[in-house]
Amino acid sequence: MKYRDEALRTFCRRLEILNFIKQHRQACSVMAITEHLIDSGLLDLPTRDSNSPDKSQLRKIQRDLQFLAGDESSQSEEGDNFNEFGLTKCAGGRHSYRWQIAQDPDIDFNWSTMPDHMAVTLALAEKHLASAMPSRYHQLLRQHYKTARHKLVQASKKYQPKQLQHLVDSVAVDQRGLRLEAAQIDEQILDTIYEALILRRRLQIRYKNKLIIIHPHGVVIARPKMYLLALKDVGPGNEKLRSYLIHRIQSINLLKQSAQLIANFKLQDYLAEGLMDVMIDKDIGVYQLQIKLQPDAQSNLLLDLYETPIAPDQQIMKSTDGSYLLTANVHRSYQLLNWIISLGQVATILRPACIRKDVIRHVQQIAANYQIM
Repeated sequence: MKYRDEALRTFCRRLEILNFIKQHRQACSVMAITEHLIDSGLLDLPTRDSNSPDKSQLRKIQRDLQFLAGDESSQSEEGDNFNEFGLTKCAGGRHSYRWQIAQDPDIDFNWSTMPDHMAVTLALAEKHLASAMPSRYHQLLRQHYKTARHKLVQASKKYQPKQLQHLVDSVAVDQRGLRLEAAQIDEQILDTIYEALILRRRLQIRYKNKLIIIHPHGVVIARPKMYLLALKDVGPGNEKLRSYLIHRIQSINLLKQSAQLIANFKLQDYLAEGLMDVMIDKDIGVYQLQIKLQPDAQSNLLLDLYETPIAPDQQIMKSTDGSYLLTANVHRSYQLLNWIISLGQVATILRPACIRKDVIRHVQQIAANYQIM
């Protein structure tokens, strides 16, 4: 996890270097770039008592600039240099350099030097992630998307023309169940959320016509919706994360105060525990579920459950009467209830009593709508 966090931080820092240089018509010094990254929270504060960056920080940014300019023998598997951002250096005096990017928005990136794997990766990112990434990063990659699209329809050392494009066309991200259209998300709101996560700062949002202060912990993409996971600023001892639908945030402001983050919080662990689910009666307890399953001979239910269990500790045992007993530790959530209901007559809840009652009550309410009971 530490490696992944550092890799993401390096990626964001290098994108911000390009963004900073692109915005300036004059060539930028390494010192100016480094100071900007410190102010943006993408580079740690100097280790000594000084307002100026130290030598180790300057060397790190120099290495970043060399990488972005393709000066570090950064080559693809095909032996091609692919770090072509239009970044150039010029003499800055006293054995130093200044850096600049061509201001022409139509700069021609040579598609022939882009390796196949990068072209496919960029094309898939544009196809599936463009609406979920910060808009400035999306804009920064725009020319690379264009180069990738051109590369995909050309021949390479391994593939015939359009074969790579066929691969991109053949990969899709979909949602299970009834297909719902995604709500529109304000780019400025999403960008501010990402900025708060990078800088680890608080946000003030208007949500459901109420102005609140929150401490953001992460963004969750659960197609077709996106959620902001955050602590509500209600005082000490508050460690209950809440999920906010990003498309329902009416306004947003990035605050100067640092966010109060849960110690050792890992977003992936939080999701794995099912804590993003909507709990019935706000019950956050864990229960041992026992379900009697009687699938048809043609059903793939058991195979699906073996391959994609509902919990890490799920067990399935065959009974003497030919049925199967599924046991697993679960939360009492609406997601679980809906899944049980979807099984229909195949499933019977044996325990716990509270989940059994949830199912009975739900079925009775449906029956009442049709005047069956």
